[in-house]
Amino acid sequence: MSTGLGNGTTVTFATSGLSVTLMSISRSGRSVEDVETSSMSTTGTKTYIAAALEEGGTLQMECQYDPNTAVTLGGDVETITVDYAGSGDTDSFSGYANAEDNAAEIDGLMTQTITVKIAG
Repeated sequence: MSTGLGNGTTVTFATSGLSVTLMSISRSGRSVEDVETSSMSTTGTKTYIAAALEEGGTLQMECQYDPNTAVTLGGDVETITVDYAGSGDTDSFSGYANAEDNAAEIDGLMTQTITVKIAG
């Protein structure tokens, strides 16, 4: 990924058409499991190899709350594309919304956090 500002970053949901006004976006939890290969003849330190399948993690989007935006939780898996405008990079994967949180405070902007499970 190139270095750049986050300004202008957008997210596109190919099937549902979910449209949000992003304030921040982050991807976390991407990992590969460790498969232990130690045997009774292993000495010193346990041995491991990487699993063949990757855990995609989650995408969290903090957005300006819009009561007219319907978020379908657990909907169909769809292609989601993040365009990091400041760097020219894009990230595309399959996923679905699996959590939504809304927040409001006195004299504060109402916000909505949408979590997407990356499913491929």
